[in-house]
Amino acid sequence: MILCMTVCALLLLAAPVFAQPSDIQGHWAEQTISKWVDSGYISGYPDGTFKPDNSITGGGIHHRFPGRNNETGQSDQP
Repeated sequence: MILCMTVCALLLLAAPVFAQPSDIQGHWAEQTISKWVDSGYISGYPDGTFKPDNSITGGGIHHRFPGRNNETGQSDQP
């Protein structure tokens, strides 16, 4: 029982880990993109890329800015 409670507490306290996109190395905005990915502000595409030089489409908003409502810009999360 104590082991179960300890594991649950550790999972709740663990900070999320975000993988760095594979295609930002050497890009002029690499440091900012990495910082924002680490902070959870932005993310990349499911294939592990960020495509930093592409224009952002409506669908791209959901990949790069998770938790944001495309129409209002408000958070989808409570």
